[in-house]
Amino acid sequence: MGCTQCEIATSKCILIFLNTIFLASGLFLLGAGIWFLVDPYILYYLNIADLGGSGNLATNIAYATLAIGGVMFIVSFFGCFGACCGNHCMLYSYATLMVLVICGQIALGVLALVNKSFVNDTLEESMQIFVQQEYLGAEETAISKSWDYLQIDLECCGAVNRDDYNSSRWLEEKAEPGWYWPRTCCVLSNEDPLDPELVDEAGCKAGNATAMHTQGCYEPLGEWIDVWGAAIAGCLIAFAFLQMGMVGLACCLVNNLKTYPVDNYTV
Repeated sequence: MGCTQCEIATSKCILIFLNTIFLASGLFLLGAGIWFLVDPYILYYLNIADLGGSGNLATNIAYATLAIGGVMFIVSFFGCFGACCGNHCMLYSYATLMVLVICGQIALGVLALVNKSFVNDTLEESMQIFVQQEYLGAEETAISKSWDYLQIDLECCGAVNRDDYNSSRWLEEKAEPGWYWPRTCCVLSNEDPLDPELVDEAGCKAGNATAMHTQGCYEPLGEWIDVWGAAIAGCLIAFAFLQMGMVGLACCLVNNLKTYPVDNYTV
């Protein structure tokens, strides 16, 4: 009996400890979801990454992260309180909700991996089509503004290179005389696509490599999404295995409490 008491107390302590980490992780995901929604550069990157997609990638990822973070926060409460009080109902609820969280995390991890595959397969072509047919300048459309922010932040020009603007809709309809690429391709002293301050306007207009960015945006954006996609997927899937262990521990604790019902196993 004493050994069982020790096992129950140990299980409770481990569950409380792990669920404290779980609660902190939920708060982190809530913060990350809010960050995705308010950080302009994250939104701009994701909007451009979804050029060839059929949905709003930025919003979907942000709300999925918020939802999983919120559920994790609630689940951790059930786990901590249920373990402290030895409450069978709360521990069963905890195990059930944890399984749902694991499924959500795996789905989000798969989404990250699928998007990574999409980037490698179709993004370059989608970006080139966008530059030639849809880009009109930051003051015209939201997606064009996202593109200009991308060129400023990644210090790039065009999808593959600046020649992507040749015969583009922007060149025919919006370009100023003598300009063959947007001003956001130039080396700037600020980060405002609506009012870019060029370090060397004449040099950029002439196409001097010292006054403008010559690398296309596809390669650095693809690398950025590869790194973040792999990191998110790896963390979520690895964390899911830990959570499976927590579900098993909670079920074992309930079984022990049912087999050896004692009122004073609280810690």
